[in-house]
Amino acid sequence: MVYSPAQAACLAIILIGWGILTASLWVLPVLAIGLAVLLIAPLAEEPWLQEKYGAPYQEYKLNVRRYL
Repeated sequence: MVYSPAQAACLAIILIGWGILTASLWVLPVLAIGLAVLLIAPLAEEPWLQEKYGAPYQEYKLNVRRYL
């Protein structure tokens, strides 16, 4: 489940837009969980990416911010 920053941003915008359109308090927990998953996912994937790609991934991490 590797998302590009653009995909993560689109998912966040969709979740926020859905929350605004529904105008319901019931949507707040879903928004909180969805946004938390989008923020935590890179932290969970980094060890796997480091193991799979090694030095090129380490160089990539030095040149690219985690969150844009």
